[in-house]
Amino acid sequence: MIGNGLTANELSILARLAALENLTVATLSLYFARGGSDSDRSKIKALLAAIKGVGESGLAHFPQEARDEGVAYLSSLLDQVLQIIPALRAENTGKLN
Repeated sequence: MIGNGLTANELSILARLAALENLTVATLSLYFARGGSDSDRSKIKALLAAIKGVGESGLAHFPQEARDEGVAYLSSLLDQVLQIIPALRAENTGKLN
């Protein structure tokens, strides 16, 4: 057992999941940032809502508590995508950061 009572294998799995989460958020952000004219981000928001809907459906077989946690976490990741896009589109600085 290592920190928080987790085994080394469990910590390794958590670290890999964290890396995948970061990669997913970065990839979606880059994809949407290069998406052309969508100044109010309505198209992006619609796509993210569709992704969330699919994610919620995928969590439907889990117990309610786990489903709620999964949906909340998915929402948090999708919100991160929306926060990153302006910087990638240089909406605030006029140049690519």
